[in-house]
Parts: sequence; C-alpha cells; structure tokens
Amino acid sequence: MLVALREFQEESDPLASRRDFRSEGESYAIERARRSSEAQLVAVRAALERVQGRAYGICADCGNAIDERRLKLIPEATLCMSCQWKAEGARSMRSSGRRN
Repeated sequence: MLVALREFQEESDPLASRRDFRSEGESYAIERARRSSEAQLVAVRAALERVQGRAYGICADCGNAIDERRLKLIPEATLCMSCQWKAEGARSMRSSGRRN
C-alpha cells in the first residue's frame, strides 16, 4: 500500500524526478569534494614526511630549492616552478594527443 501511495505521489508531482536528480548531483559533488580533501590530506602528510627527512623544499625532479614564496602558497609542493611548468606542459600534450 505504501509503495502504491509513493508511486501516486511521484506521478502527481512532476518535480519529483528533478529532486531525485538534484540529490544525485549533490551526492556527486559531496563525493568529489571528499576525494579532493583526501588527496590534499595525503599530499600534506607527504610534505610533513619530507620535513622530517630534511627533503622539504627540494624539487623532486631537479633537486634545486623550491622558492619559499611557492611553498608559502602551496606547502605540499614537490616541484619547483620550472619543473612544474614542464610537467603541466607534458600532461597537456598527452591529453591533447600531441607529441614532442
């Protein structure tokens, strides 16, 4: 009986399916935010490990010092700006299908 009542309410309420869609969209946004937060937490923990290992502020690619201003903005940074630009350029080229 409750199922029949619920079906009747949904049929008589044209916005019911939109509310369901919105709920799914909200759920997706929440899940995406949670994953992003978890990824950032992993990055911060890795930065703390680099501090303890005295590797914090050293570029993982070239071994040069990461600019202090960059570290203030992005404490979990593992690359200097030059290596970051190279990495982003390579990533951009891979996603667009271009080759060097």
